[in-house]
Amino acid sequence: MILEHPSSVVAEYISRQSIPRTLSERALSLYTAKQMSSNGHIDGTPANNEHERPLLFIFSAKDENSLRKNIASIAQLIPKFHLPDLVYTLTLKRSRFSYRSFVVASSEDLCSQLAGGLTIQKIKKRESSCQICLVFTGQGAQWPNMGSDLFHHFPVFRDSIRRQDKILSVLPGRPEWSIEDVVAGGLGSSVHEPAVSQTVCTSLQVALVDLLLSFGITISGTVGHSSGEIAAAYAAGRLSAAEAVTMAFYRGYVVAKNSRTGSMLAVGIGFTEIEDYLSDLSEDLVVAAINSPSSVTISGRTPAIEILSERLSSNAIFNRILKTGGNAYHSPDMALLGAAYEHLATEGMEVVRGLHLDTKTLPSVLWVSSVHPWKDTSTLAISPKYWRKNLESPVQFSEAVKQLQLRAGQGFQVAIEVGPHSALQGPLKQIFESTKAKGIQPPIYMHTLSRGKDDMSSILAMAGRLFQEDCPIDLEVVNSISDSNSLRTPRICLDMPTYNYSYGPIIYHENRANKEWRLRKRLRHDLLGVKQSSSSHLSPSWRNILRVRDVPWLADHKLIPQVIFPGAGFLAMAAEAFTQHYEDTIDGADKTTAISFRNVAITSTLEIPDDELGVEVILSMQSSALEGGNSQSTIWFDFQIAALKVNSTVWVQCCSGSVGAEKSSRGKIKLLKHFNSRLSDIC
Repeated sequence: MILEHPSSVVAEYISRQSIPRTLSERALSLYTAKQMSSNGHIDGTPANNEHERPLLFIFSAKDENSLRKNIASIAQLIPKFHLPDLVYTLTLKRSRFSYRSFVVASSEDLCSQLAGGLTIQKIKKRESSCQICLVFTGQGAQWPNMGSDLFHHFPVFRDSIRRQDKILSVLPGRPEWSIEDVVAGGLGSSVHEPAVSQTVCTSLQVALVDLLLSFGITISGTVGHSSGEIAAAYAAGRLSAAEAVTMAFYRGYVVAKNSRTGSMLAVGIGFTEIEDYLSDLSEDLVVAAINSPSSVTISGRTPAIEILSERLSSNAIFNRILKTGGNAYHSPDMALLGAAYEHLATEGMEVVRGLHLDTKTLPSVLWVSSVHPWKDTSTLAISPKYWRKNLESPVQFSEAVKQLQLRAGQGFQVAIEVGPHSALQGPLKQIFESTKAKGIQPPIYMHTLSRGKDDMSSILAMAGRLFQEDCPIDLEVVNSISDSNSLRTPRICLDMPTYNYSYGPIIYHENRANKEWRLRKRLRHDLLGVKQSSSSHLSPSWRNILRVRDVPWLADHKLIPQVIFPGAGFLAMAAEAFTQHYEDTIDGADKTTAISFRNVAITSTLEIPDDELGVEVILSMQSSALEGGNSQSTIWFDFQIAALKVNSTVWVQCCSGSVGAEKSSRGKIKLLKHFNSRLSDIC
């Protein structure tokens, strides 16, 4: 048998039968012996161990209850699945619904994390697509081994670092170390030296931008704090990667030559409040950065910084001395280095241009300068002179972020801090809260890396949150599902649990007529038929089709040759109709009654044809104005019986009158038997 167009399930089954799920131990050893070098690397990069690296598992459903049930069902079957297969199936072979959750885990802790419960979020409806702005951390957030996991697992990140290393290797005054050595953890604590930290932080940010773009993330705006502006300009399409790493390298190069020592102090009050504390220290201290409406950074001489710290602490004001390697950034000390920085950066740029490298920039997006936050950067000259100004001037970060939000129109839905650590999380939230008063909705804050935490877990958690916010992101790339270094192509999990529906309350309205018909208490009466569900309790009606074959005894009542419905039958119909209605609607219906008739008139005979069609008869009643003739209360209804002639649209009234019930202490059944016996005598 030949399958010309096998379904995905059949094709998957065939692939499972023809290709072993895993390589044998001997085959694996032979394969890895050929591909790996003596240090366990493939092509210079660490071997891809799919079971050790964390993965991003995404889940979605139509409602929260269903999502929790689906996660629980999958959790029970995890031991059956190969994790890359599970990631592949959840990412690419499942529909995405409004209620979403995710977990970043490896094979060791996936079950425990799922059992512990996940955060569930419903995506928000937006008038436009998700807009993302990137915020770049300044110097001081670096830590050893930052980005090492990303370097090993993401080729895009690794290639970006190596390209920047090539630029660094040809610059005048080039270092003996490489960015790759620092990222891989080869230099340890030397990452805190200005010459190293300035370059590596910017290089890391450039590589992170390249990685985010490979994830399919669209950048709508950028802003940077201090030296973070270099990478912000790169992400905004104003600098190439070669130009960015050149500017960062010479910035660190000249700061490392600084002969003056100083310190910096982070303070938890605003610019206006801090001025009162600086009145007698103005010659030694300056405001180096306005981070937010309630956060500033002070820079200057170390003794003066210590005095200011004591004053603030005595008034219970938050303050913390920063680790800057003895440098007072954005203070007059930097003005002494500015000329050298501009000169070296200019020479370096000439060298880069002389290499005739491909210096294409990224597509241009909105960028707000933290040096000139009120200026339009689209016409601003981004030269070594500007970066000198960036080194010497105070950082207007708070105003820059505000301007970025204002110029974006409706604002941004997501703000991602790009850098070694989430150092700007506090200031950003304070800024967003202040702009909220102007009608700008605060964006969701996220960050790429966190100091001391696993790089892969941090970046995958950021991707998971973007998934929850329904922002465009290629999760196949995020999980490296199509990584060429993988020893095995992921496959569909064929035995996944079925979708768990959460039905909740029945969203169904049943009309009165249908409900009365469905819940009717009585069977069809031979003469009266059944009560019409569309009638009201004030004027009920009954409908029947009279046929001789259904009520054979009617054939005995003839005016030869035609069968005529007996007059007593009309009274029996009225009595039965009244009894049913009385029992269903009147309070005290369980009490005994006697039935009486008044003003009965038979105005037309009712002929019953001896065929399959029969004759349609309707009895209708409504409340009467008659009053009882004795002291006992009497309830009266006027009734009329009409028939529709065969093959006609003309209704004929056959009988009319009034029927009533007199309350009595005698038994109802006995009275009705008495009535029926008298009715038999009449017939």
